[in-house]
Amino acid sequence: MVENEIKLSAFYIKVGYVCFWLIFAGFCIVDIESSVGSGGARGINVGGMIAVCFYICYILGVYKVDLLFGMQELSIFLPGKDFFLESLALPGGFLLYMGDFFLQFCYEPWLGAFLLVVLFFLLQFLVCRVMNIPSDCRLLALIPSLLFLLLIARLDYRMYILRDSGMIYSQLLGGIFSVAVLGGYKACQKLWSRILYISLVLLTGYPLIGFYSLFAVGLMIFSDVSVSVRRNWAVAGWAVLFGLLLPVGCVLLFYERVDLSSAYLMGLPLEIGEKGGRFCHILFLILLSLVLLLFLSPAYEAAGRWAKRAVFLSSGIIIGLLWASWHFTYKDVNFHAQLKMERAMEREDWQKVLAVASETPRPTRILIMYRNIALYRTGRLCDGMFTYPDGSEPLNIPLGLKMTGISAPRIYYYFGRLNFCYRWAMEQLVQQGVSAGSLKWLARVAVFNRECELARKYLGLLKKAWFHRSWAEKYESYLEHAESLKNDSDYKPIYALQQYENTLWEDNSVVESNILNHYANLESGTSGMLELSMASILITKSVAAFWKKFPVYVSQLKGKKIPVHVLEAALLYAGLEKNEPLKQEIIALAGTSSPVVARFGEFMQLVETLNGETDEQGVTLFRQRFGDTFWFYYFFVNDIKTD
Repeated sequence: MVENEIKLSAFYIKVGYVCFWLIFAGFCIVDIESSVGSGGARGINVGGMIAVCFYICYILGVYKVDLLFGMQELSIFLPGKDFFLESLALPGGFLLYMGDFFLQFCYEPWLGAFLLVVLFFLLQFLVCRVMNIPSDCRLLALIPSLLFLLLIARLDYRMYILRDSGMIYSQLLGGIFSVAVLGGYKACQKLWSRILYISLVLLTGYPLIGFYSLFAVGLMIFSDVSVSVRRNWAVAGWAVLFGLLLPVGCVLLFYERVDLSSAYLMGLPLEIGEKGGRFCHILFLILLSLVLLLFLSPAYEAAGRWAKRAVFLSSGIIIGLLWASWHFTYKDVNFHAQLKMERAMEREDWQKVLAVASETPRPTRILIMYRNIALYRTGRLCDGMFTYPDGSEPLNIPLGLKMTGISAPRIYYYFGRLNFCYRWAMEQLVQQGVSAGSLKWLARVAVFNRECELARKYLGLLKKAWFHRSWAEKYESYLEHAESLKNDSDYKPIYALQQYENTLWEDNSVVESNILNHYANLESGTSGMLELSMASILITKSVAAFWKKFPVYVSQLKGKKIPVHVLEAALLYAGLEKNEPLKQEIIALAGTSSPVVARFGEFMQLVETLNGETDEQGVTLFRQRFGDTFWFYYFFVNDIKTD
């Protein structure tokens, strides 16, 4: 059923994609005919612009909406002098500061997407004006903006190890600043004024925008080369010499925290842990496109003689680039599902988490744990955990990144392991810098532990952030009214998981195994702890642990119905052990009219019919009829790797 729904959704997506290209092509053709036929192809290709805008809004506001929200959780913007000065402690710090400023608006992803669209078209406008692109070729000025869109759309798990969490805005702003600075250079006519201008751009630009000040100077040199046969070697020589020496000198004299190998790259989205850093190759294409558009400026003058060809050529290039931007977009299903789940968990929308889980046919273990958290929060863990797709699809992560660097604080928190949550949130804060997400986990634990002074420290920072102020004020109120904690929808389930000796030991960066071992080995506890304990035993398929815990679990139910999966396991284990008295005792507990008992009879009949054969056809038959049971999980799901 779920697979059919997934296929149907994929079909509708493909239909919508085809419709978009038909609409785009229609706009372009209509506009070309109207503009060329009216005497000269001098207006902007309005149809193409509308289609491009529609496409950008779809990518950012629909397909990547959860990515925008997730990125802002990895960052924080704090108004005030201290945060501003801290940002300027690195070359290119102003870009980092502005990137975080704009990124905070992605708390409302539609607002963040709108700002990106505005900046895309601002860059296009500046490219047109500064590089003298005529109306016939103005679609070409969208190339850098569309490549910036691809840079965002290609973001994957590397988002967790970027030094510049606001890179989706900072790099775009760097491109805008570079083109704008080039416009100022073109206004300088005299030799001395150009040399002075380049010097000022480097002296003030390198501390503020880092690499992009060097790139802007490079554009100035290319601009001179593209429009003049005579090479102005004095200007070019000074620009190259000063551009090479200044970053090294600044790093040696003023920036002790910066590695000399990264001096020329500061302001780019470097990765944590990489020696000297590295940045996305798409960014190189963006910079190259700006250079090529500048070099082609003499050719634009001839565009008027071939107006129709120019419009067709511009439209064709943009269509090709739009296709490429979609084709090379990072489409990992599990990555997008994870971001959707995390956003839903932030809103405590557990039904949304489960809906995403049902739509993910080959989930990672992160998704499995998120799903189990949602089932536990809705009271359906041992009734529904095997009714969803299961598996252990490997994370498509870069070398050096582990599950602990992605989701450890969140998982540990919701499973009641608060010390581990605090440890890994602090680890992320140290490794990746201060972020709203890490501060929230630290604050949650501090409030729960009644560490009031520490909690106020974290909450005080969050209160300064515009979009996190209400969240911080809510949790700050718990410091004054401790009794309200136990009734809070967030904290109440956590309280139910704390009846154990809460100590901290090394988890060896294996999150799920640590949690499974903890709950599987519990001797007693609250009803919630016993439910997690039984669920952990079922996941690990431990028969001995099951029979040890089963009487305790049943007695804790106090006459309530035994959860479906627990009953399935009891019937199966009793049958495998050929313990008929025990089997009948379990049937008596469940009731002879129980649908689980009836299905177990059907399951055993199918086993006897197939004589134990488990070829591909047999597995398919079992999946169709019993794929939502513990029985199927026990016999046919054997390649699970928890970490």
